[in-house]
Amino acid sequence: MTWPVPLLPDHPSDYSKDMAPSGCEGSPLLSLLSGDIAGGIEASITYPLEFGKTRVQLRTEGAKHAQVARKPSHVIHHMIHNEGIRALYKGCTTLIVGSVAKDGIRFLTFDAVKSAFQDPTLGTLTP
Repeated sequence: MTWPVPLLPDHPSDYSKDMAPSGCEGSPLLSLLSGDIAGGIEASITYPLEFGKTRVQLRTEGAKHAQVARKPSHVIHHMIHNEGIRALYKGCTTLIVGSVAKDGIRFLTFDAVKSAFQDPTLGTLTP
C-alpha cells in the first residue's frame, strides 16, 4: 500500500503546501493555540516532579518525616499515600495559566520570525 503523500520528504525543499491542511499555513491563531496547548500539557505533566523537588529543597533537617523527604520520588509517593493524588497538583493552576500564556506567545513569535526570514519565491528559509 502506498501513501498518497510521502510521510517524510527526502529534502526540506520537498515539503509543499499540499501537505498541510488548507487554511492553516502561517495562521497566527494556530500558532497561539498550539503553544497554549503544548504549554498546558507540559505544565500538567511535569508539575508533580517540580512539586516533589521543591518540597525536598524546602525541607528542614529536624522535620518529622525527614527520612521520607530525601528524594522527590519519596515525597511524591508519601503525598499520594497520605493525601491522595490530587494533593500533588496543589497550586498547579497558576503554573498552567502562566505556561499557556508564555508558550502561546513563544510559538507565535517563533512562527512570525520564521515567516519573516522565508524566501517568498521558494517558500523555504534562507541561510
